[in-house]
Amino acid sequence: TCGMGCLLNFVRTEVPLRLVKWLASRFDVPSSEFQLKKKFIPITKYDIHNILDLPVDGEPLLCDPESGRDFVLSHFNLSSIPPVSFFTKKLKSSEVELPDDDIFICFMIVAFSSFLCPNSSLSPSPKYLHIFNDC
Repeated sequence: TCGMGCLLNFVRTEVPLRLVKWLASRFDVPSSEFQLKKKFIPITKYDIHNILDLPVDGEPLLCDPESGRDFVLSHFNLSSIPPVSFFTKKLKSSEVELPDDDIFICFMIVAFSSFLCPNSSLSPSPKYLHIFNDC
């Protein structure tokens, strides 16, 4: 699971959108802190480790967005990176049984796009696709 096995343990939970927006509006990304009135609550990599059980340290990742993008395109026989919903539909489909590599790639793309590295685009960010080169 490449140090991300904890993601498989998540159970779907309902969190009110209003609460999510309120928390997001009080989080300062550059300082990695929640700002509540005059108090600051820092969020460190150790906090993320304690909550999500993600690795704290390890080998530095060398980012190569082009090779990752090319791998995903080739692996799924695509000409352009599709929206995240493409990968979600593959996971939900009961018509075809996906190979383990496909399940892993689709799940991680959805996880990164949804809550690990969300962005404002409907498509996954190419910044982290290089992690699949070793699949």
